[in-house]
Amino acid sequence: MKTLRNKLGTIVGCAALIAATGCEQGDAPTVTRAALTEAATSVEALDITSTTSFAEVNQLRPEFVGEIMSLQPVRGRDRNFRFSQPSFAQAAAMPVIFHRLVDLEEPQVNRVALAGALRTNRGPWQELALDLLGTEADNAVRVGLMRSLASAQPEVLAKAAELGLRDTDARVRDWGAQAAVRLFANYGGEGASETLSLLLVERLKDEDSGVRATSVRALSFTAQAVHMDAMAGLLTDDDPITRLAAVDALVRLDANEAKRHLDAANVAGDPDPRVARAVKRL
Repeated sequence: MKTLRNKLGTIVGCAALIAATGCEQGDAPTVTRAALTEAATSVEALDITSTTSFAEVNQLRPEFVGEIMSLQPVRGRDRNFRFSQPSFAQAAAMPVIFHRLVDLEEPQVNRVALAGALRTNRGPWQELALDLLGTEADNAVRVGLMRSLASAQPEVLAKAAELGLRDTDARVRDWGAQAAVRLFANYGGEGASETLSLLLVERLKDEDSGVRATSVRALSFTAQAVHMDAMAGLLTDDDPITRLAAVDALVRLDANEAKRHLDAANVAGDPDPRVARAVKRL
């Protein structure tokens, strides 16, 4: 956490800065559309780096910082809370988001939503989120961080997938496996080490069926047939969705070799009709 705070810059005394740059009470000024456009443009023009601090942004654009600090998450149709306001996407919002995110006095629901909002931000948040993922104690916040990191660029995505797959929370491990799927399927495994593939093989025996299913799917995009025997072990998994994922993964990796494993496990006679039908379509 100390390293992360150093990267974010000095945040002590932020309340005093906000107070010093606040406006006196009085009649509300008339804000024109041109003024709003100019303000939005000036915020976008700020040169935000991974070391830009909350205090620096607050000194330059206190009204923008005040807006981000005051916004609250909204519950969506899926009953999850999220920040969907356009201002959260601006690069200048990144230091402010992290300022709120590392504040343990911020309600948990807000911190989770802030972690999830990072994936829409245009600032350099990815390395900072990776650092925080390794130190954050709250499981739900780590889920939000890993969910955002699953959309990161390859150089961060590979590290995030490894860290996520090692997490103690199954939801984080599942997002770690989904990050691996994206890395191998979209980027050809760029930046991935052999350690990542071995972690995915370990997760084929995970206690959570969702993690097992996502891990076998990730392995199917690695083009490493050497792991097919381990993947085939899921053809007899207790969970039918996991068995179906194993069928799809094996066929994607090597259709000819997959047939041998499917026949050996008698998947055509699977008690779940979805799994049985998947074999018959081959």
